[in-house]
Amino acid sequence: MDEQTRFAKLSPQVARQAIDSLMSGEPPPIDLVDLMSVSLERDLRTFSREYFNENSFIVSDETQGSTFKIVEAYYGGGKTHYLRAVQSLAHKQGFVSAFVGLRKTECPLTRFDKIYTSVTESLVPPSLPDERKQHGLSAVLQGWVSRITEGSEDPIQTTEEQVDRIGDLPLMSIKVAVRMAAVAIAANDPQGLEEILVYLTSGRISPSVRKHGVLEKIDATNGSVALRSLATLVKKLGHSGLVLILDEGDRSLSIASTKERKTASNNLVQLINETASAEAWPSTILLYSIPSWQSFHDAFADNQALIQRVEQTGFPSIPPAPRIVLDEREKSDEARVEFCCALGKRLEGLFRVVYGDDAPGSEVSEATAVNVAQHVIEFQVESTFRRLFVQSYLAALYRVMDNGQLSESDARALVEHRADDIAKSGN
Repeated sequence: MDEQTRFAKLSPQVARQAIDSLMSGEPPPIDLVDLMSVSLERDLRTFSREYFNENSFIVSDETQGSTFKIVEAYYGGGKTHYLRAVQSLAHKQGFVSAFVGLRKTECPLTRFDKIYTSVTESLVPPSLPDERKQHGLSAVLQGWVSRITEGSEDPIQTTEEQVDRIGDLPLMSIKVAVRMAAVAIAANDPQGLEEILVYLTSGRISPSVRKHGVLEKIDATNGSVALRSLATLVKKLGHSGLVLILDEGDRSLSIASTKERKTASNNLVQLINETASAEAWPSTILLYSIPSWQSFHDAFADNQALIQRVEQTGFPSIPPAPRIVLDEREKSDEARVEFCCALGKRLEGLFRVVYGDDAPGSEVSEATAVNVAQHVIEFQVESTFRRLFVQSYLAALYRVMDNGQLSESDARALVEHRADDIAKSGN
């Protein structure tokens, strides 16, 4: 489906929601990310060919491989959008995904058990790629039970038999709990399902769950094993694999003290080593995003083995390269203006879906995009030109719609004001 057709199929409500997201510094809903993506075609083709293809070493039942990559860009440099675009592509290829925001207090890299909880809450099955729809481990299990029991005269027995065929998981209590949850779904027992989901999502064991053989609580000592159990489960439920995104969404990493840095460093080495094994993380793509290589290098300078394992760049030209450096894209002012103008056409398309004939005409919109882009280059900080352009250009379109025009001085003032806001608020 071409770009024009896709815009024609959008409802004004969905397009308006996307504009709100973009104006607030967030990517659009995941089902619109590819429509709003510019200059990512080569990356996405490489992901599709090397990792998502049914014959790739990741998906193939013969290898069931895994890979670890770092995605880096300064705050406002398009990192989250890039990750969402990869996630959207993964859904189309039959992958389950989880997008986890790492935070110092809530979900730090030092605590695999907290990451596990966040993953179980954010899992998105490929049949439900829209974040507004049902998601989480419960949705994955419900989708599986629905598929295996379709047309069955005894859905509970069918479910029990299919769970037995799954085999072992790295953490056996998760296997026991999955059996209980699947049977509760087949039996249409929401209370029983809710009770076992407490364990599957938080690791806490209630007395009634314990008596069924769930004996291992999930905590800091076995959080990584619990995560690998999820990856193994996703593959055994018949999906292509798992895309796990760990996003350092703030301007700095989710670690502070020297002790935390050592633990986080060890955890990263563990993940890298395990994803190099064909058995630990079956059919898993693990993407870890960072605000900059400098911040990563400074935090983990004491662990040169880690630095050396992930320092090679070159993706997508060199697919195995572990670092994906977005800040190396559009380095010249001319390239950045060209990027902004191409993105401006997509934003104009959203605007036209919402406002129809009241939206500025194409020639006016294109001239406005050039005007705004040139001032974005003047006021950009680090690589924030992408976010600065998106927010400034959408604001400019509203100004033009109200006033009929936007002078160069007004455009400059608008961009300067938004650049100040981004610098002060971190948004």
